[in-house]
This record gives sequence, structure tokens and C-alpha cells, in this order.
Amino acid sequence: IRSCLVFHPAPPTPHPSTMATLSLTPPNPTRLLFSHHRRLNLLLRPPAPAPPKTPRPLKPVSAANLPSSPVELYQPFRPPPSPLPSQYSSLDLADRIEVLRNRLGLWYDYAPLITSLANDGFTPPSIEELTGLTGVEQNCLVVAVQVRDSLVSSDFDPALLPYFDVGGADPLYELRLLKAAQRVAAARRVVADRLDARGAQELARAVKDFPSRRGDEGWDSFSGDSPADCLAYTHFRLSREAIADADRRAALERALELAETDGARSAIEVEP
Repeated sequence: IRSCLVFHPAPPTPHPSTMATLSLTPPNPTRLLFSHHRRLNLLLRPPAPAPPKTPRPLKPVSAANLPSSPVELYQPFRPPPSPLPSQYSSLDLADRIEVLRNRLGLWYDYAPLITSLANDGFTPPSIEELTGLTGVEQNCLVVAVQVRDSLVSSDFDPALLPYFDVGGADPLYELRLLKAAQRVAAARRVVADRLDARGAQELARAVKDFPSRRGDEGWDSFSGDSPADCLAYTHFRLSREAIADADRRAALERALELAETDGARSAIEVEP
């Protein structure tokens, strides 16, 4: 019988770090307690006080440092309410409501009663409930009577004012955003062309828009002092923006019909 010797390799020697991790020796409780207290002291230690701030020296105040004029605060313009007509000044509350409910008199006579009720604490919805005038109608009447008062106090021809006696609140309301001189000229054009509210709105927008078009081609040929020229320039400009030839010709014809000055007519007539 032949015997065989089998050699088994020796197991590898474990690494020292592995031996340390596999050690069953319990940790030192004294070291753990010391580490815990040290960490706790770091967390509970109050922060170091900030260095004191050095106060800035105060600048001496003298008359030279003060502004030469008082500071002006922005205050929106609010036109003063129109005074009550003499025939309504002695009316009590019930009578004022009755006048508004039945529209007694001319619109510019009873329109100040709306402001009078508002000063007494009535809101637009409550005035509407009592008189039937909607909030839009109330605003239109109050603003229109202020526009009319501005015409009365200007060089507007008094003989033209009766045109606005019946139904005149709506076209006058459309002139509210114009300056005083522009408003007078536009009101004359409203009377001359017998414009309604829509026509007055188109005219007022053209007058207000005209100065912003300075520098555009053909602008110098039209007069900003003429509301008719301003409106003619609007149609002149629309003719150049039109795509269809029929629309362009219609805009030019309307511009030529409205133009008031010779320069405006010449600029329109040379258009191809």
C-alpha cells in the first residue's frame, strides 16, 4: 500500500486592524465619558461677545445743509366739485333725491346733486338705488359738468353752449383728458360737426395722440392746434398702415375731408 502525504497550507495571518476590530476587549468607559463631556462643553459654550461698535460721528446740521425749498409731495389733481345751482341750494335731502330720480331740469343743473349726496355719505350703489342713476351715469354726469364749467370759465363762445343742453354730457365726458386749450378747440369742433359721444371720443383721442407722433413722416404738415387736422392725421397714418388698396384710399379720402389747413391737404393730396 502506497501512502500519500497531503499538505494543507497554513491559514493566513490576519491583519492587525482586523484583529483590532474583532477584539472582544470592551472600550475604556473613562475615555468615553471624557470624550462625551468635552463634546458637550463645546456645544454649550456661549459664543464670544462681539466687539463693541464705534458710533459714527453725527454730522452737524446747519442752514447750508437744508434744502432751499420745501419737499413737494405728489398730490393727484382733483377738480373741485361744481357748486349747487341756486334753485337747488335750499332743497332738503328728500327733495334732492326727488330731483335726481325724475331728472328735473337740465342735466348740468342736477348733476351737482350727486356730489352733494356723496358728501352726505351716500355711496354710488345707494344713490343708484334711490335715483335709478347707475354708477357709470353718475360718473359721466359729475365729470361732464366739470368739463362744461371749464368751458364756461374759458374763452369758449357762450352761444355754442346750448348745443350741450340736451344729451351733451356724453360728448363732454369724452373731452375730460384734454388740456384746457385743447378742450376748448375740441368742443368747438364737436359743435361744428355735431358729433355724438363716439365722434367726440375719436376726436379727443386723435388730439391727445398727435404730439406723441412727432418725427413721423408727414407729421409736420399737420397742425396740432387744429383738432380737425389731428383727426385727419390719424386717418392719414392709417392709410399708410392699410394693406388693402381700398382701405388705403378710403382712409385718405376721410383724411382729406377732415383736413383744415393747407399744409395738411397738400400732404394728403401728394399721396399716391
